[in-house]
Amino acid sequence: MNDEKLIILLYAFRYAVHRIPTQALAAIQSELVTNLHRFPDWMLAQMERDLEWNFEVMEMHRDEDGRVSLDDDCEFQRPILEAIKQEREARK
Repeated sequence: MNDEKLIILLYAFRYAVHRIPTQALAAIQSELVTNLHRFPDWMLAQMERDLEWNFEVMEMHRDEDGRVSLDDDCEFQRPILEAIKQEREARK
């Protein structure tokens, strides 16, 4: 993929991670995981950072009982975060 397509894909990913309801992102997650090997490391690094930020936000919104509201719960994103980390580690 050329840089222009990668940049557009990265912006689409960021939008999806932060704005699209959980069900919609879950639907495209398998497609992203399948194609991680095509993405350059700089792109994977940014995707990893965005996902980790979601987990930080989720922790900030945990109540006293350890619960998180549906809007802040991003556990469904953990598989793609782990896949990105594995891909980046495999490239080292």
